[in-house]
Amino acid sequence: MKILTLLESFDWIEAIGLRSDPISRRVSLPGDEGLVFTVRWPEILPYQVPYFANLFLPGDPSKIDECLFLLTDNGASGELNFELACRMLDILRTSHGENRTLLDSPAYLLSHCDSVEARMLVTMAVLFSWDCYVVPQHGRYFIWIDDDDAADVWCQNRQDYDVLVTRFKQFGAIPEEAPELGANG
Repeated sequence: MKILTLLESFDWIEAIGLRSDPISRRVSLPGDEGLVFTVRWPEILPYQVPYFANLFLPGDPSKIDECLFLLTDNGASGELNFELACRMLDILRTSHGENRTLLDSPAYLLSHCDSVEARMLVTMAVLFSWDCYVVPQHGRYFIWIDDDDAADVWCQNRQDYDVLVTRFKQFGAIPEEAPELGANG
C-alpha cells in the first residue's frame, strides 16, 4: 500500500485515462458519455457489511486488482463514530509508516498484495458513511461511495456496466439503473 497526496492521486487518475479536478475533488469519465447506476445500501446485518463493501473492489475479493481508494470526506456521523474511524485510520496509516496528516495524504494506492487493507478501507467507508472513490487501475470505471448510504458506479462501456450490475444484484443490492447515457459528473 502506498499513501498518496491529493495531487499525486489526481495525477494517477489522469494517467489511467480518467479526468480529475483537485479543486472540487471530483473524478469523471473522459468524454461526455457513460453509463451509471446507483446502489443503495441494503438492509443487512452488521457481519454482512464487509461482504457488501467488498463488492466495490475490482477483481476477486481475495486478490483485488490494483486500485486507488481516495477519501474525500471522513464525516462519520456522530462524535463517537468520527473518533473511532479516525483512530482506525491512524492505526492503519502508522502501520505503513505514514506520518503525514489525513488531510495531507488522503489516498491509498492498493495492489493485489493489499487485499486486507482494501477490504478494511471500503468496509470503513460503508460503515462510517465516508465520501470516497474506488478507482481501478484499468480506468474503465470508477465508483463514488457517498455519505448518503449510496454509491454511483460510472462505466465507460456496456460490458463493465452489465458485469457490475450483476455483481450487486447477486448480493441482493438491486441497483437503481439510470436508463440513459449522458454527461458524467
